[in-house]
Amino acid sequence: MTVEQLLCVLVALIGLSSAQTDAVTPWLDVCTSEDLINYRAQLCPATFVVSTLAFNPLYPLAEANVTIILQPSEDLQSSDQTTQLVDLDLPGFEALGTTNTQNANLRNLPITAGNTVPLGVDPFLGYNTEANPLFTQFAQYDIRTRLLTLEVRRGQAMLANRDTEITVCCMRLPAASPKDFTGYTIEGPTSLDTIITIPKEPILSTPEIDPGLQWEFLRVSFDPPVSQHVTIIHLTLRPANALTDRARIILTMPLVTRVNNVSGTVNFNTANSIDGADWMFFESSALWDASMGQLTFFLREGKTLQATRQVTLSTEPGEFQLPIELAADSPTLTVSARSFDNIDEVVRETPVTQSSAVPHVRNFVFTRLAYTNNVANQQTNVMFHFMSNRPFFAGSVIYLRLSGFTAQRVEVPLKGITKAHFRDESAYFRLPENILELHVVRTIYSDEYLFELELVELILPPALYVNDTSLLAWNSDPGAPQQPIDDSPEVGNGYKTFKRSQLAFEPSEPRLAANISFTLEPSIVLYQGDQIIIHMYGFACTATSIPLLGPDAFRVQNMAASWTQQESRLVFTTAENEIIGNAAPFRVSIGREVNFRLPDKLSENDGILRIEGKGALINLEPVKKIPKIGEDKYVIESRVVFEPEDESVNAFTRISFSLVLNTDVLPNSNIYIKLGGLIRDPGRTNLVGVQGAQRSGQIKLSGANGPLFVGEVGYWDQDAVLLTVQMISTVQIYAGERVRFFIERDQDFKLPFSAYPNDPSFRLAVPEAGIPERPFLFSTRVSQQGKQFAVSEIFYGARGAVAYPSTVVEFNFRFQPNVNLPAGTTVRLTLPGFTCPFTSVPIGTQEVPVLNEKDLSDFIRFGQWNQLDNTFDLVVPVGQAIYRQLITVLRIMESGGFRLPTTPLLPNDMSLTIQAIGNVVIFEEPIKTSPRVVDRSFQVSEFIYAPPQKDSIFQLKMILQPTVNITSDNDIIIFLPGFRNSLSKVNIHIMGEDRGRIQHSMAYWNETTARLTLTVPRREVIPAFTMLDLRIEESQGFILPSALNANDTTIRISSVNNIQEEPIKKSPMVGNGPFTGHLFCMYQYEVGTRSPSPICATAVDCNPPLTDPCNPSELTRCGCDTRVDEVFPLMVLGFNLQQEDSVHFLPYSDTQLCHFDLIGPAILNPFSEPVSQAVSETRDVVTYEGMSSITTGIYRVCANHVGRLYDVGMVIVRPSCPVPLVLVDGACVEHCPRTKIPVAGKCMRDTMAFHALDTQDYMLPIRMTDPYESSGTSIAERTSDDAEQRYFIYRYVYEMGKILNADPTRIQVASLSFNG
Repeated sequence: MTVEQLLCVLVALIGLSSAQTDAVTPWLDVCTSEDLINYRAQLCPATFVVSTLAFNPLYPLAEANVTIILQPSEDLQSSDQTTQLVDLDLPGFEALGTTNTQNANLRNLPITAGNTVPLGVDPFLGYNTEANPLFTQFAQYDIRTRLLTLEVRRGQAMLANRDTEITVCCMRLPAASPKDFTGYTIEGPTSLDTIITIPKEPILSTPEIDPGLQWEFLRVSFDPPVSQHVTIIHLTLRPANALTDRARIILTMPLVTRVNNVSGTVNFNTANSIDGADWMFFESSALWDASMGQLTFFLREGKTLQATRQVTLSTEPGEFQLPIELAADSPTLTVSARSFDNIDEVVRETPVTQSSAVPHVRNFVFTRLAYTNNVANQQTNVMFHFMSNRPFFAGSVIYLRLSGFTAQRVEVPLKGITKAHFRDESAYFRLPENILELHVVRTIYSDEYLFELELVELILPPALYVNDTSLLAWNSDPGAPQQPIDDSPEVGNGYKTFKRSQLAFEPSEPRLAANISFTLEPSIVLYQGDQIIIHMYGFACTATSIPLLGPDAFRVQNMAASWTQQESRLVFTTAENEIIGNAAPFRVSIGREVNFRLPDKLSENDGILRIEGKGALINLEPVKKIPKIGEDKYVIESRVVFEPEDESVNAFTRISFSLVLNTDVLPNSNIYIKLGGLIRDPGRTNLVGVQGAQRSGQIKLSGANGPLFVGEVGYWDQDAVLLTVQMISTVQIYAGERVRFFIERDQDFKLPFSAYPNDPSFRLAVPEAGIPERPFLFSTRVSQQGKQFAVSEIFYGARGAVAYPSTVVEFNFRFQPNVNLPAGTTVRLTLPGFTCPFTSVPIGTQEVPVLNEKDLSDFIRFGQWNQLDNTFDLVVPVGQAIYRQLITVLRIMESGGFRLPTTPLLPNDMSLTIQAIGNVVIFEEPIKTSPRVVDRSFQVSEFIYAPPQKDSIFQLKMILQPTVNITSDNDIIIFLPGFRNSLSKVNIHIMGEDRGRIQHSMAYWNETTARLTLTVPRREVIPAFTMLDLRIEESQGFILPSALNANDTTIRISSVNNIQEEPIKKSPMVGNGPFTGHLFCMYQYEVGTRSPSPICATAVDCNPPLTDPCNPSELTRCGCDTRVDEVFPLMVLGFNLQQEDSVHFLPYSDTQLCHFDLIGPAILNPFSEPVSQAVSETRDVVTYEGMSSITTGIYRVCANHVGRLYDVGMVIVRPSCPVPLVLVDGACVEHCPRTKIPVAGKCMRDTMAFHALDTQDYMLPIRMTDPYESSGTSIAERTSDDAEQRYFIYRYVYEMGKILNADPTRIQVASLSFNG
């Protein structure tokens, strides 16, 4: 049976009579009957049993929240495979949500779940609660299909047995709608297009939207529609229903203002109405309510404004001013109609259908400056980037005020492709005002993209801050604001200040009129319109314009400053076409006749007087130099009281403050309170370490005067242990007023381990009231144990090492305060007598780290040394602290340069002190442990040599007197460089009266190190200042060096770990006198010698020996200086020569040696006396000037030194003949006669020539190179029958005969020997 057939049967049954029906079976529920299960979907489709809409508010075109209540006939489930949706079709509604980011055709409307949470049920488990909503966060409204779609969250189900309530925000209601309008439908589709759970059906219940009386047409227009301009308002209206009974027509314009901002009557007209006679319907004037922004028009008595009649009401010019911006068809513009008595609403307040757009005044939404050369006072190109809220059209002007910039031309060229947008492709620079004008000639769409412009060859000012607010941009729109550039770089390190700011008063008497002189020098140039503002609290004057005197008064506008008594502010405005420069002081004054009165008191350089720059921005700063006026400013009473919550160490505490000052404290002033030693532990979490950022922060202030301070809070800076509180802007503290406030324990401040009563670590400062930092007059004592350094120890080098006065040492210091020393604390050591070449002394690391010791170099790299005060400061840096639980160690390397005092230091010397200053104060106290420092030396140390002859065996007598005790641990060591022991002895016998003080009367000699060691017997002591008489006899074999100075400093003595090595104070001279081996070359009658180096060191090994110092070839052969063509003074070399040493000359003879008997009178000597003589600083050369010889020959040179005559060498005096000529009877010839031989270039008689010795054999040794040495066996070592040897002898004989031009048979070789 089909469904149609079944329905026919049912219809037929309805038509039966009662008699017929009596026998009929009972009614069946076709929705539950098992017989009809196959037809249930057609007979009983799923539906919404409940579907209700409600609107809030409920009136036409209202922006309303839509409440939806639904109950389906079966559960609607969302699963992983299928998402259940609910679609509502609401014709006439308008969605007001945000645009969906994935699909611009969709609007997101927030959904709020509305089911209540049953008692005792977790909201997160409840059905459709705010914590567990049924639907997703947003409903989707499709602007094309006009469907509002709700999506059931995955895993959730809309239940069939209960109502589901939600609220959707927000939709604009239609103008009218009947009750239970069937045009509003609902459907239950799914994410699968083929499955629709509930087919489309009408919504069962909707409220009526009653249109009531309405406006058929509303329009508001402005003439002109220009931002912030005065305008004429035209209201055009056409009512849908007739208005009568003197009804009010109310135009609401909350953003529009009346020019005079006064409520009252406003004239209007109907000149722009279709019918000029429309004025007859209205009263002659309207009423403006300034507080409500409403303009009300009144119908005349007895007049009715018929439905659909259109009228236009226009205000008079000059009455109203537009806001900065108003959107087209702005919803803020509404029109309503009310009864004359304003009680009944006739026409609901309705947004206007049309209204003029008032575009926002053009401004910049982003601006940036960049410089190609970011160097102060140098030329640069300026890159200007900007975006605006609207385009700049042709005719617009962009203005830039580049404070402090200059240029070398008025028309600044532009660069780049964007320059074509501006007139003449340049900017016009109004230099006195620092303003650049850019005239737009082509539209700039800077509302769409970042516009870039480059200005060429501007000169930067001396300084600019980062993002300096004195750099401005604006445009030619009326009312366009001057906007600071958003992004600009720093110039000149941002150093903008008043290099000089000085006030002087004459007379300097409180409360009296005075001549006031100003000397100001900004670091930047101030141009036309820039201002210098001086805040002069306490000064008084009845005038507002203050005439100025002085050389620079003309630089100020109208030669007068502006005075505002209420704000105590004096303003100097730079005059037109003038500047206030930064190269010379700006000097002006106020005459006494102006009656500008001084305050009752000012501290010297009082911070209450402040100065700043406007236009060319200079941040507010104190005036640098101010004379004192009247009484001192001081703190009458200042108390800080601690109230710990228990008696434990570092207990949490309440801190109470009480202040009374003798001066006023102005609004916005800061009060600084330093609480050295206190730490804050927010939340009492037992923070470990400094952790300044975590411990710092805002602190709640309590007490009677807590509201005096901004927000009733202060700021705690843990690194600076500083509490800063700022006065509110409306209240000041007057002199003599007591201010009380406290910090409660819940702010988590902890006390230090100890604090003095009236501890100077707790200090107060109010610089803006002229009160510098000073200690609180009263503070609570903390702990009975005072603050101190529990450990303080100095030692030099290794611990236990001996220190010596006036020596550079490694400085070691260990200390441990009994309170923590935070950042900003200075540990100061006073070290009188110490010296150091550095002011910043590097701190070294410890050689070996030690447990429970903190190396100071981990966080302090340098200490500061003050030589004048002999103080060494260690400043704890930010983020660090010196803790009382650890011993802190300091090491300054020897290279750091601390030199010990020259005067002695006692053990634990009281003059060495330590203290802490700064954020925590520990009073000065002596350093507890320090070693003795005394002059450890031998007061007497004398050596006597007998005899004092160089290179000879001698007796050594030693006289010694130490200034300190010498024990068996302090061997006496004597350094004897150059001394030798001829017997190679190691153990040296000691003689003398005090030999018993030396162990075994024996010394130990080390020839290699040239050190003689004397050991004191074990458990014996040589007391200080004992005179020791010791002697080493000649039998011990010691030989003196070749030379020793008198009191020779190379001979040194020391005592191990006791007396530092020092020179023997007294010892005789040894080996002094001229050296031997001098060879001089002189020419007859010539002043000086031809020998630049009279002793040739290389000639010692020359073979045959050098005999002629005048022969260059001979000098070359022996490696000597060959400069015989120059003249030099005669020089004698030696050791410890004297100024009085003299030279003498004797004819050279092997038998005639230097002797005083042979030295005759100078007048008989062929050598002249020297014109002058001088000894060198090192006493190793005596130079004799002006010596010459009148005869030739070879002479022995003798030198007289301290009474002894020394043979120092020889001098050859050659005749004045050029080499190789010789002198014969005054003539220079090539060869000497037969009976003469050349001697020193002169032919002298040959005594051998007269002897009959031609038949006498001569045996001569001849040295030559062995030509056969390379063959392995020397020619001299071969046997006599060796063929090569025999040939060698043969060749030698005949070659020698040839050389000597003699008969070879006269030459015989007697022997051959090898000389090695």
